[in-house]
Amino acid sequence: MSLDVSIVIVTYKCREAARDCLASIYETTTGVDFEVIVLDNASEDGTVEMVRSEFADVKLIASGENLGFAGGCNRAAAEAGGDYVFLLNPDTVLHEGTVAHLVEFGFNSSDLGLACGPLYHVGALDLTTTTLLAAGATVIIHRTFDAAAVVDELERSRVSTVWLAPAMVNAI
Repeated sequence: MSLDVSIVIVTYKCREAARDCLASIYETTTGVDFEVIVLDNASEDGTVEMVRSEFADVKLIASGENLGFAGGCNRAAAEAGGDYVFLLNPDTVLHEGTVAHLVEFGFNSSDLGLACGPLYHVGALDLTTTTLLAAGATVIIHRTFDAAAVVDELERSRVSTVWLAPAMVNAI
């Protein structure tokens, strides 16, 4: 079976948030063939046991050491079988159609390198600096993008931080 997307989640001491995240994936993801890969960074808080007992379809990698977020993403992505890898933070709850929309966009954009959908923050947020929250917009980085032009535009717009989570990467 060919998979459209591999959803990769790296956890560390976040059992309850990971439970909500995983539940939202299975409740809202339809119309695409997907797998979920969770790499746990030696949490010791019951995250591994929760995933094993409540989400049997998840491909679980229980690391004996904390690989860090980037190391965990790289290790989990190496196991991915999807055409796209969707990097998802464990404290994220997906809305209906999120994964299907990103995958459809990817399949319709032959030069896509990375896409980031809307990111919304619930609760208080102290913005002491100018921050772009990719909220209500889609941030897209094509394989042939001009990094210098992106940096120039961000500086011109006086944006100090760009948050690109969740993000989907073309696995090709």
